[in-house]
Amino acid sequence: MSKWYLVYCKARQEDVAASGLEEQGYTVYLPKVRVRKRRPGGRVDVEEPLFPRYLFVSTGNEHQSIAPVQYTSGVQKLVKFGHLYMS
Repeated sequence: MSKWYLVYCKARQEDVAASGLEEQGYTVYLPKVRVRKRRPGGRVDVEEPLFPRYLFVSTGNEHQSIAPVQYTSGVQKLVKFGHLYMS
């Protein structure tokens, strides 16, 4: 069973980070919610991340390194508690 890690993304770059991570073979979970926003042309429904600037990532297998995640476009950093990654 692979571990899940919490990734902190750059502002409004969750989709960019998710795409880059999936291309590298990681499993990504980016929950979204549909909200109604007011725009100059009227109200529109848009999908936004449920947790802005955060997504979850899991390695494809136990031998895949988590290190490249922090260098992926759109990623700010992996969330850590002390010296341990949040999994």
